[in-house]
Amino acid sequence: MPPSPLSQARVERSWTLRRNCCVSPGQCLAGIASLDGVLAILGAGALAYGLWVITLFCLVDVLAVSLAGLCYMRHARDGETLSLMDDGSVVVEAERGGNSTRQVFNRNWVHVDLERTSDPQSATLWLRQGATRMRIGEFVPRHRLGALQRDLRRALPWDGAAHGAPSSALQSLTTT
Repeated sequence: MPPSPLSQARVERSWTLRRNCCVSPGQCLAGIASLDGVLAILGAGALAYGLWVITLFCLVDVLAVSLAGLCYMRHARDGETLSLMDDGSVVVEAERGGNSTRQVFNRNWVHVDLERTSDPQSATLWLRQGATRMRIGEFVPRHRLGALQRDLRRALPWDGAAHGAPSSALQSLTTT
C-alpha cells in the first residue's frame, strides 16, 4: 500500500502546548513509592503491637495516595501539537489521559475562534472548519489565548509558503 500524501508532507511550523508539570511521572512515582513504604512500615509496626486499627488506616492511606498519584501521572503528558504542513493542511494531535485524537484541517478553510464569556477564566480557543470543531490551547494560560489566536491566524493562510513570524508573547510556546 503506498504511503498517504500526508505522511510525505513536511512540517513548516508547529506549536507544542503542554501542561506545566513541575514533577515528572518518574519523580512522582518515586515519591509515592517512598511514602507508601513508610506507611507500610508504620502499619507493620502497629500490627506487631496489636494495633490493627492503625494498620487498617495505613492500608487505606497507601491506597488513596497511590490512586491520586496514578491520576496525576495519567494526565502529566496531556497536551496538543499543532503542525502547519507544506501541503496546505493543519494537523492537530491532542493527548488527554492516554487517549490520542488527531484531526486534519485545510489551512485555507480553517477558522480560529476565541470564545469569551463573562468569566475571563473560561475563555476557550477553537479550530473550526465547517461542522468540525476542535478545542485547542486548553493548557495555555487564559491571558495568553489571544496571543495564540493572533499567531495562528497570521500563520494559517497558505499559498505554498509559510507566513508570519511567531509573536514575542508566544516564544515559549512555539517550537519549529
